[in-house]
This record gives sequence, structure tokens and C-alpha cells, in this order.
Amino acid sequence: MRKFEVQTGEFYHIYNRGVDKRKVFLDERDYLRFLRSMREFNNNSTHEQRVYIKNKRKELSSEASELSSYIEKLPKFVEIICYCLNPNHYHFLLRQLMDGGIRMFMHKLSTGYTNYFNLKYSRSGSLFENRYKAIHVKSDSYLLWLSGYINGNAEIHKIAKAENWVWGSYSPR
Repeated sequence: MRKFEVQTGEFYHIYNRGVDKRKVFLDERDYLRFLRSMREFNNNSTHEQRVYIKNKRKELSSEASELSSYIEKLPKFVEIICYCLNPNHYHFLLRQLMDGGIRMFMHKLSTGYTNYFNLKYSRSGSLFENRYKAIHVKSDSYLLWLSGYINGNAEIHKIAKAENWVWGSYSPR
């Protein structure tokens, strides 16, 4: 249980790392899957709808195209301001767009990615340490500092120069 109630319209620093500080991104496909999940899970679409679209897209079905368009128009849970995906952890700066948005987004993202990872690497159990951490951003000065911290996180951890780290929002890809 959180010590505070997450408020719609407010900004939050969201972060988590792998259980036992393990790596949660082992190759490029893992990072790409997580990034795709950040887009696809940021609404109320169901797993069945997304699977249907994925299967029908191959047939270029107008029905799948209409459903895909419908899903893209669903209200988003959160606005992703910036992010950094590091080998064993991630950071987000999010603004909640609807009541319960961060909770629903993070549940879908964490569950979906853990299922993918466990299936791919023949493992079971938790991938991330406990529940994600959330810090309410209460001031403009903290918001500015936090965006720099998140965008420079790969460099802070001596992984790569921030501008060269393609798994963060700072990268000019």
C-alpha cells in the first residue's frame, strides 16, 4: 500500500530493478519488447484485442485495421515524459492522465514483460523487486532535476554516454 494517493494530473518518478539486482534486459530484443509494451499497454485494450490485431495484421484485414485504430484512440493511462532502461533497472517520469492510470499501466507493463521474459528464458517467478517505487514530484525544480537524472541515468551508472544510449528518451534516434 502506498503512503500517498497518486493524483491525476501529477508527475511521478517510477522505478524498479530486477530481483536480486539481476539484469532484466539481456539483449536488444528485450529492450525493444519493453519499449513496444510501453506503447501498447498504455490504455484499456485487452490482451485478446492486441493478439487479434497482431494475427490479422498479417492479412492486412480492414477489420484489424479498424480495431487497431480504435485501440490507438483509447484514452492513455499516463503521459511518458522521459525514461531510461538500464540492464538491471528502469526509470520513468510519468504524468497520470486518469484515476488509477499509473497503477493500471505499471501492472500491465510489469506483468506482460515478466511473462515474455520468463517464457523466453525458461524461468518462472518474479522478475522485478517487489512493487515499483513511486515518488511524487512536488515542485518544478525537482521536475527539472529529475528529467536530467533520468535522461542521464545510463551515464550516471557508467553504462554509456547519455546521448549514445538508445534505450532512453534522451537518445536522438
